[in-house]
Amino acid sequence: MPNNISDQSCRNSESERWKEVFQDWRDSFPYLKPLGRMRLMYRTDICLIGLFLEKGKNGGWYRVEFEVKPLWDDITDNTANCYQYPVLEDINRHYTDYFISFDYNMREDSHHRDFKRASESTREQFGEVLEGIAESGFLLEKCDEAHIKIKFYDEWYCQRYHEFKLAMALYLNDTEMRDAFYYNIEEELREKQDKVESYLKQRRIWHRLKCILPKYRKKWLKDYRWDIDNLIFWMEWKRRIDEKFHNRDHFMSLCEANSKLRKIRRLNKGEIVHTPYHEPVRLKKSK
Repeated sequence: MPNNISDQSCRNSESERWKEVFQDWRDSFPYLKPLGRMRLMYRTDICLIGLFLEKGKNGGWYRVEFEVKPLWDDITDNTANCYQYPVLEDINRHYTDYFISFDYNMREDSHHRDFKRASESTREQFGEVLEGIAESGFLLEKCDEAHIKIKFYDEWYCQRYHEFKLAMALYLNDTEMRDAFYYNIEEELREKQDKVESYLKQRRIWHRLKCILPKYRKKWLKDYRWDIDNLIFWMEWKRRIDEKFHNRDHFMSLCEANSKLRKIRRLNKGEIVHTPYHEPVRLKKSK
């Protein structure tokens, strides 16, 4: 019983400390409004923009990320985002994110030391973007950088990357940009289709030779099935975005419908300003 009381007291203390941490960030960026207990955001016509203060699963630490969330998808899904970009980086760690501790018993509380540097770095990197004026070119460039920072190629994040860029082109009504982004998606699909076809060619050759070792055959079948499932996964995603983005009016109606949700409606309304964007040479996948 005493242990249970002690544990409850610790959780309450940590919860109170987190409120103080969250309030510090609110005070530093007053234009942003709370969205849940870990996000400070504002809304635009097609997306939410702001900061994600991600708490560790076991508590006691957090990391700061610039986040863009789509309004054309179900906004009640907290995992749905266009991309996340780490505000602070630590090259000495295996991961790029810099973790800030806020231990409830103050033995390992680095928030009081790191908060000023973290907030200044955030303001320096994102400036007007966190004050309600987001340049389209800046958002797209950060999307490219976030894509490069993924240490291991991730199919889901890769789809989100393409989807955000396509959504931005549609919103800006830029046909040339939209065609270029669609071409990149088609290239992704072509690569996956070619990979599956190469497996089929190997299968025909090995069937003729009838000398493939069992251990290689098992690995080949595993890789082949994974690539087939992956191709289906991408084709289903392509079908969904074709439905969402086939028409600008339809796309905007999806965003408007989600904007009317109470928790979204009460956020401050910002704007996306059309600025130049130069797409980099096709990004190489990290392996």
